[in-house]
Amino acid sequence: MECFGAFEVIPGPVSSTVAADCKRGWESFQGSCYIFITEDLSYYDALTICNAEGYDLLEVTSEAENTHMKNLVTARKVAAVWLGMNNLFNQGQWVYSSNGSPLTYTKLTKPKTQQERCMQLAADGTWSNEFCGKANFFICEVQIRKEHLSSWPQTFRTTVRVHLTTGLAPSVVVGFSTRPVGVGQGSATGRQHPASIAQLVDSHPDCGHRQTASDVHVPL
Repeated sequence: MECFGAFEVIPGPVSSTVAADCKRGWESFQGSCYIFITEDLSYYDALTICNAEGYDLLEVTSEAENTHMKNLVTARKVAAVWLGMNNLFNQGQWVYSSNGSPLTYTKLTKPKTQQERCMQLAADGTWSNEFCGKANFFICEVQIRKEHLSSWPQTFRTTVRVHLTTGLAPSVVVGFSTRPVGVGQGSATGRQHPASIAQLVDSHPDCGHRQTASDVHVPL
């Protein structure tokens, strides 16, 4: 008996990082989301609030980001906001509060005394070191989670539904089978990714052989 198999891929859960947009009320800029908190708090309290939600206190790392944040502060008509940089643990060594690493970018041109150990961003885009107990508005920051193919697992689970055309019926669904599907690392990000079903899927028993599928596109 001659059999013709058509394979419909029904995606299962993908154990990868899924792209996410900024939440409502957040600002988006170059892969990060920002929320402006209009409450005057000390550096410590601002840092605690951001960290408690899994965010960082604003850490500016480029001229473009500094300009964007300056414009945001100016639009809110406030004098300054806290930055997530300090030298609380090593006098004279400014670090990022998120990981303790030294600054890779700075707009601090005229440092004050060593007693002012927390950083703020002023509305004119300049930075200054201030007493950490000073009350400032602040901005929490979180990176947008991206879909990176290089970080995907080699396989994910999917269900294959086999439609089979035989002499007995024009088209019948002969069953389901869950198989690992490899995702090509060179694929472009988007709604679909090329995938190949490497393992054989049982076909209709009347055919007496197995069917395979390859070069299918998995909609995500």
